[in-house]
Amino acid sequence: MSTPGDLKDWTYETIVFIVSNHDSEPAWFDFKAVLNPKGSGDSDHVASIRRTACSMANGDGGYILFGIKDLRVQVNSPEDRIVGIPHNSALRKELGEKLSAIQRAVYFDAKAISLPNDSAKCVLVAHVPTSELRPHMDTSTGAFYIRGQGGSAATMDFTQVRDQMLYTEGRLRKVMLLRMELATILEIANMTLNLRSANVRFDIGAYRVLVADVADMLQGDDELLKQLHDIGSNATILNPLLDKQQEWSHLNLTGPFASEKGQLSQDINDRRGKLFNDCGRARDRLNTLFGRLDIS
Repeated sequence: MSTPGDLKDWTYETIVFIVSNHDSEPAWFDFKAVLNPKGSGDSDHVASIRRTACSMANGDGGYILFGIKDLRVQVNSPEDRIVGIPHNSALRKELGEKLSAIQRAVYFDAKAISLPNDSAKCVLVAHVPTSELRPHMDTSTGAFYIRGQGGSAATMDFTQVRDQMLYTEGRLRKVMLLRMELATILEIANMTLNLRSANVRFDIGAYRVLVADVADMLQGDDELLKQLHDIGSNATILNPLLDKQQEWSHLNLTGPFASEKGQLSQDINDRRGKLFNDCGRARDRLNTLFGRLDIS
């Protein structure tokens, strides 16, 4: 049995397989007995969660399994290590709050897997992929962490931080260019509403290249990626429709041709409306992910 690459394919049997076949924690996963500890160790435990998530995001990614006893704790059998945590609908939110001191924000996905003998408990599996926005810093310590081969979070040195920053800042410049292209598409869409701008058309060649270049930086947001794709598609399809509208604008069409002209206008309005809607939603989502863009 192998560990599924997609979190949605994880099952309780996946967890049993992991705890039964590893007597040490490799770099790609980490065991935490609890998510919300009680008592004086709360701050230390939260700090440990932050270091782990930060180090995985800055490194090769990994999984944090909450509800698994640490390997240093003696148990009678590997499966006895699976103790679970209280199952509730707020687990993802609670984990997100614990990671809020990491800057830039770390993306993660999470799945709660119920224990077969106690549905009130679960193992929360959090997947922290390699981040396209790395390096991430734990603001509570001012340190950047990376996952070591022994499973511990090690402090990154100056060279590691510098190299990741240079790589990421270069890619963020492409995100900025994409957002500027998006603003241009919106401006052109507005111009096509004016009959005096009849010759205005969309040129989305550079836009499509930039969408492809930054797709992996969108933090698993499939809806945003679809919106960006649909923007390019609708702009491309609008060009020949606008050409036909301009060609027919000087003709006095009657009968079925007049009906076809009316349908053409409706198709243009529908696609332009969707373009406006998708551009606005994509702009707002990009503002959330990367901050507001000032291009005035």
